[in-house]
Amino acid sequence: AADELKSDHGIVLQAVQECGHALQYAADEFKYDREIVLCCVKQDAYSLVHAADELKSDHGIVLQAVQECGHALQYAADEFKYDREIVLCCVKQDAYSLVHAADELKS
Repeated sequence: AADELKSDHGIVLQAVQECGHALQYAADEFKYDREIVLCCVKQDAYSLVHAADELKSDHGIVLQAVQECGHALQYAADEFKYDREIVLCCVKQDAYSLVHAADELKS
């Protein structure tokens, strides 16, 4: 798509509401946009992979992602792999997502 469309907030918001992974094609500024990234992970938790690192460290965004799919923890900042609340949400959603948690939380 044309660069001006990839930079249009309304178009990007609509796109990520339909497909969270559309974030990968949006202008980089949207990878730092909390509203956009939150929409992405609500639509597809795995789209967290396309977010800026600072939003992969955002508790609210990570919590939303792992509530949708526990395996999204693999794309979150490492600190969340040690976070008991986040890991508990992961395993409630999918027990096998424990594989992404820090070793100390596995024992």
